[in-house]
Amino acid sequence: MPKKIREIKAALLKAGFTVRSGKGSHTVWSHVKLSYSLTISGKDGADADRYAANLKRELPRIPFAPEFYPFAIAGKRLTEIHINYEQQPEYRLKHIENKDLPIDWRVEKMRLSKDKTQIKYNDFLTLTGIPPETFEYKLGNRSALDWIIDQYQVSIDKRSAIANDPNRLDDEEYIVRLIKQVITVSLETVKIVKGLPDLGLPND
Repeated sequence: MPKKIREIKAALLKAGFTVRSGKGSHTVWSHVKLSYSLTISGKDGADADRYAANLKRELPRIPFAPEFYPFAIAGKRLTEIHINYEQQPEYRLKHIENKDLPIDWRVEKMRLSKDKTQIKYNDFLTLTGIPPETFEYKLGNRSALDWIIDQYQVSIDKRSAIANDPNRLDDEEYIVRLIKQVITVSLETVKIVKGLPDLGLPND
């Protein structure tokens, strides 16, 4: 049996949320520890099954936590570092430079080493010292760093013949800096998630 809307509202009130009316049957829920709000749609006696297809997939990820505040604090911190990822400290990677070539910050296509400890940035520069925990933070089925390596490359659209070039003439070191900041965000995310209290969910 799906939960009733009233049951979800009662659980939110118990967790310290405040509520205000929205449009129609919508109610908007806020909490002092959260920088964002939640919206519930439906009358109190209705089943919470309007988005059943999504909820079958998402409910296991959003249970009501026995200890709410650690999750609220973690959520606020995660929001801060992910929205402001370009302001995060740069992880200290070692630069291996080819002394036979001039300094070059331009990227064509980066390559990750098989042991995932190095990125060959270009013929001039290799970045090394990537912690293995970096790859524990995933965006879908791949890590954030894998996504950067795949997306930040020069490519030509076959249909339009328009070049996609991520290099910035006004900030030549941007991509190197971004790689280091994404590693910082990934490591901090993994650390925060691992530090959360147990939800008491079944292992299956």
